[in-house]
Amino acid sequence: MSEYHIHIDASRIDNNLLNSLYSIGFTNKDFIDCKKEKCYSPKKHITQKYFNPKEFNNDYSIIIDQVNSGSLIDGYIEGEYISNDHVIPYHKYNKEEIPFTFELGEVDRESFKEAEIHITFHKDKSDQQAIDALYKIGFVPAYMEKSYGIAQIMTVTGKKRDISSIEKNLVEYMKTMGGLEKCTVKIEYITGYWKSSNELELAPEIKKVKYTSPPK
Repeated sequence: MSEYHIHIDASRIDNNLLNSLYSIGFTNKDFIDCKKEKCYSPKKHITQKYFNPKEFNNDYSIIIDQVNSGSLIDGYIEGEYISNDHVIPYHKYNKEEIPFTFELGEVDRESFKEAEIHITFHKDKSDQQAIDALYKIGFVPAYMEKSYGIAQIMTVTGKKRDISSIEKNLVEYMKTMGGLEKCTVKIEYITGYWKSSNELELAPEIKKVKYTSPPK
């Protein structure tokens, strides 16, 4: 079954817009403030999942029409198609050579990210060596309350071609490495976006993938 998301990530959201979003099923999924490291998680994160593309497209159009009518948010809105949601079975950490590293750079301020990878896992029940490997590759962190505790969400954005080219190798590496409790690897492609300003700070994107060995 196809899955789609709409996210509103912002430092300010007008109450009228908030109430309108809540009336069609949106919920708060705010991130936890990062204290000791650089994160790119927004102050407010309002989100909704869809499994019907018609409903997804309809709600996205309604929301964009609303924000175009006035200054209702400081932030951005994105529609996403979830291409894959890989479940990584837990096993004891195995030390594995990382398959690649990312050379990161700023997203073009006149445009927006095209795709992203989210690696989500139970922060306090995962092996720190496995977490450190994801930092070494170039993923950036965010944190969120889940039913089981604190989830750590390691993310990278990039062009569609870059995200699709590393997916297979990344998932194989994650399954071999292990060490991450309740781990998933989600591949998302942006279907549309709106942003309040070209001066918004976005998470860095992949500019180059540096393979440690030839890709499979």
